[in-house]
Amino acid sequence: MKIDVLHLHGCQNAPLAYELVQQIVSEQNVDAGITLVEVKNMDDAQNLRFFGSPTIQINGVDIDPAARSQTGFVFG
Repeated sequence: MKIDVLHLHGCQNAPLAYELVQQIVSEQNVDAGITLVEVKNMDDAQNLRFFGSPTIQINGVDIDPAARSQTGFVFG
């Protein structure tokens, strides 16, 4: 399993989200790679399906079911 925590540079919530994901993966004994991914521009936001900082994805899919069909990607 691949888990990405997408974020903007300087986002104060990204480290907390990353730590929370690590904690949950550890507690649930899940075999997963967790990566902190910086979104650097609008092209990244569109390519990564970024909805705001932080965004958490599992195997490229947003953890928020409501976000999965959205297309209003943001660089913010």
